Order: sequence, then C-alpha cells, then structure tokens
Amino acid sequence: MALSYLFGQAHKLLRRRFTAAMRIALSAGLLTLGAAASAVGYYGVTAEIAELSGNLVLSVFAAPATDSSETASILRQVRSLPEVSSAELITPEQAKREFSQNVGEKLDNLLPNNPFPAVIKVHLQPAACSQETLNMVVQSFKRISSVEDVLYNVGYAQALFSRSRQTSLLIFGGAIGISAVFLLFLYFSLRAETAAGGEELYVMTLLGATRGFIALPHILFALYACTSGIILGAGAAVGGYYLAQPMVPWLTTVPADYLEISGAAVGILVVILSVWTAFSVQKKQ
Repeated sequence: MALSYLFGQAHKLLRRRFTAAMRIALSAGLLTLGAAASAVGYYGVTAEIAELSGNLVLSVFAAPATDSSETASILRQVRSLPEVSSAELITPEQAKREFSQNVGEKLDNLLPNNPFPAVIKVHLQPAACSQETLNMVVQSFKRISSVEDVLYNVGYAQALFSRSRQTSLLIFGGAIGISAVFLLFLYFSLRAETAAGGEELYVMTLLGATRGFIALPHILFALYACTSGIILGAGAAVGGYYLAQPMVPWLTTVPADYLEISGAAVGILVVILSVWTAFSVQKKQ
C-alpha cells in the first residue's frame, strides 16, 4: 500500500468526520489529564507515608553489662538489614547524660552505677513500613546475640499502617475508576467512528481489499485525533500544575518519571484501542 494513499485516506476521514475526531480528541485529553492527576496523587500519598514513617523509631536494647565491642557488633548487624534506613547508637553514658539534663540535676550521687543500657535507635525504609515487615525486622533484631528487647510505639505504627492501606486503596480505586470512565468514553467514540465505515468495508471487501488495507486509514485517523487530545491533555496538566503550585508546594518534588509513565500508559492504550476498533468494523448488511 502506498503511503501517500494511506495518509490521503486518513486526511479525508478527518475532514469528513471532524466532529467525531473532536470527540475522540476530547476523550484522549481527559484520559491523559486523569492519568497525570492519578500519578501525582499516588506520589503525594507515598511521599506523605514516607514522611510519617520517619517518625516510627525502633529501640533495640542491649543486654546489661554488654561491652563496647559487643555493642558495635549489634550495630553492624542492625545496619546490615536492607529494611533499615538509619541506626544510631546511644551509649549508656549518653543516656545518663541526657536523662540528667531532662531532670535538671547531676545523678552521680543518686545513681553511682550507671543503670542505662546501650540502645540503638532504628529508622526503617519507607517501603518497609508494613506490619508484616515490621514484625519480621523485630524478630531479626531479637535473634542478634546480646539484644535484650526491641520496643516501638505500637499505637503509632498501627495508625500509620492503617492510613497507608486506606489512602493507597483510595488512590488506586480512584485512578482505576477515572481511567475506566474515560477509556469507555474513548472506546465508544472510536467505535462510533469506525461503525460509520460499514458500507465502505462492504464495498472494499467485494473489490478484494483485505481488512488491514481498509483498517489502516481508520487507525491513522484515530491516532491523529488521539495524539491531538494527548497534547491538549498534557497542556492542561502542565497548566494545572503551575496554577496549583502556590497552594500545593510539594508538587515541585514530583519526579518527571511519574508523569512520563502515565503518558506512556495512555499512549499504549490509545494504540491498542485504535487498532482494535478499526479491525472490529462490521459489514452493513
């Protein structure tokens, strides 16, 4: 098939079915805008959970009379876990000094023998902040020689995990719902355009044309319209980004990867729908 004929037929379809092209472009634009909003919303939720997870601290207590070399060994083993973001050693001397500052008096006479154990304050990676992972990490710490106990704020942890699950489900469900609505709108817009070619399919089939020969101009027509819509949707997303930035400062931290992936996903869906609907035209009886 000559490319000039293929593009010429696609341009004819654009002129003859301009209203249909506008509907398809609008559908693709809304899908692009919805995908970008979902990607930004997902990043915002994960960033908030990561920030809140930084307040979850695990305290790993060394057994009484643990010497400095054993404490250093505990610290190395704690840091070796991939779920650990940071680990800070609080020596018995530091603990006694901090306690003395808090109560406002020296404790040398009151506590001649230092009763404080060595403690390692541990922060987990944001991705590791789930109840199952936390339980696994705590058990791993307890298996380390010379570790007496591992404590953390159970109430805060449960509230954090509950919030993480609820917000993730909300964003995921919202993204799926919005995408499904706009995808259906786009599908029916494409379907309406290709259905109008039933007579053409009948005549061209009688003349010996293959389905691919007949479908390709419709695919190009759909891709023209969808590309225009994606560009418009991307422009609206960029405009919304700059308008919302003064009210939502964290938007400046959204990585470009999130938007690029959402745009690529829309592009793939558009190509699949365009090909599918173009090949699904039925002959008019």
